[in-house]
Order: sequence, then C-alpha cells, then structure tokens
Amino acid sequence: MKTNEKTILEILLAIILIVLIILLIFLFTNLSLIKSPTEKSISTSISTPSSTSGSYNVNSYNTYISYDKYPTITYYPKPEPKKNYRYLRYSSKAEHQTSLGIMDNEKNRYIVYVKNKDYKTGYFKVKFYFTDYYGNTRTESIRHYIKPDEEKKFFYQSIYNDKYKYYNWHYEVISETKVF
Repeated sequence: MKTNEKTILEILLAIILIVLIILLIFLFTNLSLIKSPTEKSISTSISTPSSTSGSYNVNSYNTYISYDKYPTITYYPKPEPKKNYRYLRYSSKAEHQTSLGIMDNEKNRYIVYVKNKDYKTGYFKVKFYFTDYYGNTRTESIRHYIKPDEEKKFFYQSIYNDKYKYYNWHYEVISETKVF
C-alpha cells in the first residue's frame, strides 16, 4: 500500500506541476500583448476617416475619430513675456560755476538739472566725466529719486587748489527705471 500511496502522490504532484506550467505560459503571453502607454500599436493610433465621396453632403459628421487608450500629454514651454518696456523720459540742462573759497582756493561746481517728464517716479543717475590736460578722464556719478514732473539738482563740487585741473567736462543722464 505504500507504493500505491507513493504513485498517487507523484501523479497529483505531476498534475499540479503541469497546471502551473500552463498558467505561467498564459501569464507570460498575456503580459507581452499588453503595451505600455509609450508604445502604441499601429491599429489604434491611426484613424481612418470614413466619408462619402461624390455626394454634395460631405461634412465633418461623416468622420470617425478613434482615441487611444493612453493619450499622450505634450508639455509646451511657457512663452516668454514680450519686452515692451521703456525708460523714463527726462530733460536736462547743465552749468559750471567757479568761485573762490575761504582759503583763496578755487571752488568748481558742476551742476546738472534733471526733470522727470514721465507719469511715474523713478531713479536717475548722472555721470560726470572730467578730462584733465593730459587726457585722463575721471568719472563721478550721483543718483536721485525723482517724482513725476519734478526737477532735481545733481552737483559735483571740486574744492582742491591745483590738485585736479580739468580741461573739459561733460555729463550723461541715465534713467534707471523701466516703464511697461
């Protein structure tokens, strides 16, 4: 009886093993048929519009559109804003004043008047360029906040006696505030 029990047990184990092998085969074949969202089969991604030809009543209602199971999502870059800005408008005028100081030294005042001609407040910078007799240029800059329709005085003062003898000077006004 021991041999009968052994053979029955071996037959049952063989049947279970065969069933498991068949299940694994079906499982692997079904997994290979399932496609990921990035892979698309040709039959689902191409839609053929059906329309009637030779008829005067051909319209968009006669088309058939098929949708994929997994639609693709396309991300477009955010458009950059247009650079529609300008700087504040202004007007300027300049003057140079010379006077004698307390210790009989020469005082030079370089004055630039800047008027904000725009509707917004903003920062303005004046650069003074001083050129000496040797051609060397020295630069000084002053910055002020000017309200609309207001005029500010930018001035540079040199009080040295014979230390810096300037041959020529000019200035540049820079509007630093952008208006959109």
